[in-house]
Amino acid sequence: MRPTGEHAPNQLDAAEAFAGKVVEDLAASLSSLLVCLGDTLGLYRVLATSGPVAPAELAGLTGLSETYMSDWLLNQAASGYLSFDEPTGRYLLPPEHAAVLADERSFHYLGQGFHAVRALVRAHPEVFDGRYDPPASHLSSDSGGEPFLYPGTVAHLVGDWIPALTGVREKLVEGASVAEVGCGVGTATIAMARAYPQTQFWGFDAELSNIRFAQRTAEAEGVAEHTTFEARPAQLVANHGYALVVVLSSLFRFDDPPSVARRIRATLEPAGSLLLVEPGFADRTEDNFTPAGRLYSALSALRHWPAAARAQPASAELLLAEAGFSRIRLIASSPFLRAFEARR
Repeated sequence: MRPTGEHAPNQLDAAEAFAGKVVEDLAASLSSLLVCLGDTLGLYRVLATSGPVAPAELAGLTGLSETYMSDWLLNQAASGYLSFDEPTGRYLLPPEHAAVLADERSFHYLGQGFHAVRALVRAHPEVFDGRYDPPASHLSSDSGGEPFLYPGTVAHLVGDWIPALTGVREKLVEGASVAEVGCGVGTATIAMARAYPQTQFWGFDAELSNIRFAQRTAEAEGVAEHTTFEARPAQLVANHGYALVVVLSSLFRFDDPPSVARRIRATLEPAGSLLLVEPGFADRTEDNFTPAGRLYSALSALRHWPAAARAQPASAELLLAEAGFSRIRLIASSPFLRAFEARR
């Protein structure tokens, strides 16, 4: 029934505007699958070096269907990921976009994020069939520490954060022991192993499939001789007297965060450091009505991390202090994250 009364036109205008936003979100959701395909098929890497291309030209470069390339390119341009030159009918991946989608060494790289979102939904059908029970569900709380949400996390880890820690870089250059807790498929552990070939690295994750994938990747990357991946819950990580323990994507995603913090401290050598990265949630609820807040609250719900949505930077510092860590300091901060060093 059409609304009547004095405010009906305004209500219709507001409903139409909101419907436009919902359509935009639906389009973004579907388009994220095409981003996954573009990354998997190497399309962004091709576009990063090819210059402007027409659908037929991209099909020739990739061996894929011209019809498919036409639809994919149109979608990516409509999404604002590619630019389109109307006179020539060619598409271009701008260099600044290539840094986000095609260059894994970039500080702004986010290409893996779309894969992770798709995997989260696929891994948790109970969210959609009425069996979702946050307090009782911890199916992935100890695994999947891939740092896809933070722009350039792996690049910052090796290039900025480890050098900012107290005496850690020098130890790793000479040779030491390092662990990543909640390593996911090993992306960050393997990046550190490439950077510090004299150091022995361990990656721990509760999900066996992640560990197997990480092992295969380490072999392919040529770092298997000084990396070890083990399927263990965070509370039971092996103790090798680490100079550094790395936790990406929050302590609050684990079952029993205080227990995990205490265990990590126990595995550090006397002068060892924990590098902890926490989401950049603001202290006030209303300050989280941002793209980052939208992203993290969705992740918290899908990953069954009810504590993560409530955890603020002060909560992380308090947790570390209660676990016995000293000299806790902030080494990096952005709208997306806060990185802390905590010394034993």
